[in-house]
Amino acid sequence: MDPSRKVPTLADLEALPPGVKGEIIDGVMYTMTRPRGPHQRMERVVSSRIGDPFDDGRDGPGGASVGVPHHWLVDLEAKMVTAYRLERALWVELGSWGDERDARIEPFEAIALDVGSWWT
Repeated sequence: MDPSRKVPTLADLEALPPGVKGEIIDGVMYTMTRPRGPHQRMERVVSSRIGDPFDDGRDGPGGASVGVPHHWLVDLEAKMVTAYRLERALWVELGSWGDERDARIEPFEAIALDVGSWWT
């Protein structure tokens, strides 16, 4: 990463205009417009037929196929983080945290995380 380049933060994500979704991956912020109308309806139809990739332990958003042992899903709108552990090629949900001030979440359970402060 170029040392002169600004590393994006949660504040940068929150500053995105309405209708724009963003995520930070490996220090890079990616943005896209939120799906609208027909796309959202089709997403619901397809999801109802195939289910959530975590329902049966499939790869989900990525990682299981290359042996990533833990995965966190951070939902900024719900102010919630859900953690998963890879066990025998299946994702196992460990729990969800939202306003906890001393959360112990794998693989960082040795450190008390102030999850509640992430949303302020």
